[in-house]
Amino acid sequence: INGDAVDARHRDVVAVKMIRPDISASNQDITRFLREAEILKALRHPQIVSFRAMGSLVSNGVFFAMDYVRGQDGGKVLRDLGQPLAVGRAIDWTCQLLQALEFAHSKRYVHRDIKPQNIMVLPDGSIRILDFGLAKLEDQFKDLTITGVNLGKLQYASPEQQRNPAEVDARSDLYSLGVMFFEMLTGRAPLQG
Repeated sequence: INGDAVDARHRDVVAVKMIRPDISASNQDITRFLREAEILKALRHPQIVSFRAMGSLVSNGVFFAMDYVRGQDGGKVLRDLGQPLAVGRAIDWTCQLLQALEFAHSKRYVHRDIKPQNIMVLPDGSIRILDFGLAKLEDQFKDLTITGVNLGKLQYASPEQQRNPAEVDARSDLYSLGVMFFEMLTGRAPLQG
């Protein structure tokens, strides 16, 4: 789609995520997509991208809109920097992420894909967590997790998540954040490849 998507009520630019049936029409894909929208709707927090609306298109595609976050993904920030973050900045980012995760976990949601590429860094230094496509509500949505399939980027995934992603809890997100914190402080991930 070319051009900006605009929320007509508030007259501001939004990000739109959509699933087109001509590309992926499996019931599991659509269910996972709708679940992501429902999770974002439930998680109103300053460090989590905000849900705006959900709907369907004339072409039978479904979409949801969320705040357009003007910033850079954390992975690009770390790559462009080419060296470790300043300790104070690494601590600030980690504290912001911990606050967002604490909130999500209090609602019993586990992100399962915490990594620098799913974090947006705004010009003012604030952080937003994006992409709840792999998230789950503890003890629910297990049927959307295929046994033997790894979810998330392996170098950030906890050993438990690599063994059985359907059974992980909030501790798995904290492991992933710990890997990110190590990377922020050292300029490299603890495990390569």
